[in-house]
Amino acid sequence: MSHTRNNCPHYQHMRLNDQSTSASTTFPSISRTDMSKLQRADPAIGRFWNFWESKQLPGPHEQLKEFKSTCKLLRLWKQLSADSGILYRLISDSGEPVKQNPLNTKF
Repeated sequence: MSHTRNNCPHYQHMRLNDQSTSASTTFPSISRTDMSKLQRADPAIGRFWNFWESKQLPGPHEQLKEFKSTCKLLRLWKQLSADSGILYRLISDSGEPVKQNPLNTKF
């Protein structure tokens, strides 16, 4: 059996993928207050907040007591920023720092 563009399963798959890339995605909205509360309630980010607010990184022995995800955040210290009680990761866009999405447990 010969395949034409219309009955070829690979072509159909490509067409579906092409169509899906043009679809837009809507993310749920969350208030700044709620985001701040969620970050502080998170075991890893909440612990990080304690260090951030004291403006002091914990020593190596103290870090051994922390969650692995808290230690990961501690390694990103210079790449993070706080604004209105929300932690953000900073990225560079044409040499200018830009706040990336707020940190969450799936950073």
